[in-house]
Amino acid sequence: MKRYLLTVGTLLWWSIVLFSSGPSASSSWTMELLRRFLGLEGEALFLADSIARKAGHVTYYGLLALLFTLTLSAWFGKSAKWVLVGAALALLTGCFDELRQSFYPNRHGSPFDLFYDGAGVGVVVLWLLRSGQYSTKDLH
Repeated sequence: MKRYLLTVGTLLWWSIVLFSSGPSASSSWTMELLRRFLGLEGEALFLADSIARKAGHVTYYGLLALLFTLTLSAWFGKSAKWVLVGAALALLTGCFDELRQSFYPNRHGSPFDLFYDGAGVGVVVLWLLRSGQYSTKDLH
């Protein structure tokens, strides 16, 4: 049962990540939320928007890598191989998202955003591999 719940949860999170990179989640949308809920204007608004968007990349893709890894491990056993496959799937999703954004008129794809995606994925990979729960025997 756990495997199925993890699979569904991972697919749901993956769809949230893909939706959040669509045309409706542009910078103007984020700025409007920050303006309404925090009352920010001017430079403070632009700074908060930038921080929120970059933190979103780190969080979205780090969590996506974690969920991919947990799901693969639930189906095939805990191995560092699945940590790396989960990381690769998350990074491929990031590449696809940036490419896809370049086709929307109010969005643009950015290689810098891939850096933030990779930072989130990297933190998760290091954390999982250092936890000692994932065998590295099959990586040698």
